[in-house]
Amino acid sequence: MSATRYYSVQPSQPGLRGSGRGLFWLALTTASAGVGYWAGAKYPPPAIPFVFSPYSTEVRHLSQEARNEHTREIEKGLHEIPLVQELAQVSYETKSARGVRESFAIAKPAETVPEEEAEYLIVRPFVHSPPERLTRQFTAGSLRGPGMFATTPLVFSKTKFGAQKRGGREGDTIAFVHVGKNMCGFEGVVHGGLIATMFDEVLARASFYALPSMVGVTAKLEVNYRRPTYADRYFVIESHVTDNSGRKVFTTGEFREANKDAVLATADAVFVEPKFAKYLTWVGGLNIRKLMEE
Repeated sequence: MSATRYYSVQPSQPGLRGSGRGLFWLALTTASAGVGYWAGAKYPPPAIPFVFSPYSTEVRHLSQEARNEHTREIEKGLHEIPLVQELAQVSYETKSARGVRESFAIAKPAETVPEEEAEYLIVRPFVHSPPERLTRQFTAGSLRGPGMFATTPLVFSKTKFGAQKRGGREGDTIAFVHVGKNMCGFEGVVHGGLIATMFDEVLARASFYALPSMVGVTAKLEVNYRRPTYADRYFVIESHVTDNSGRKVFTTGEFREANKDAVLATADAVFVEPKFAKYLTWVGGLNIRKLMEE
């Protein structure tokens, strides 16, 4: 029979060694967090500004003279886009387009064509809208100004002659627009909802030419976002009709940065003409085509 063994356990004595180690790690952690916060705030990695940085507000504090000059520079840049200059040579400049260009003292393109030989009409939407109406419109009024849509879109609308020569349909649209710094979700990246809004308006314009009364409402809009869209740049939106039946039109479009081939987003939409639309021309005498092509 083995002998019984007895063990004694001595209670540990609180000493400087254990408590010192804890204080050391606490101090190190606190110091590391402080240094990391300072470094991250002063030298943030590229992803951080998308989450935490404020919107650009400097344009709101510009004087009226500076705002006008800012808008003029944006307008001038539109006319310097190579594709704009190329299309202008086979296009007819409408009254709205001529008025905007001349108001900013921008020279007329060297080569022009008569209206009957034009493959496109150059149009500036919303120019003839009454000021009181613009205050109630989203893209034409609420989003107009420096840092947003500084100037109206520059639109090339395909003519019947252009459709015969190039293919496609009358009304197929190529729209150029500048999107400012204050139109973002994450700072520096254009809000996806704004891209959908621009698609809605440009695709709708193309659809109107395929509708009996040239009036339609959005029944469906599907947008596929492929790449981030960075603000304070020029963009081009192309739209054309793929099919139509009675009061229903199907359209598709692409969204790219001007001067670049990479597609940033695509969209497909369905537009439907309301049943009452025909009465707008019968009773009200509203000439939709004239309003779109002035």
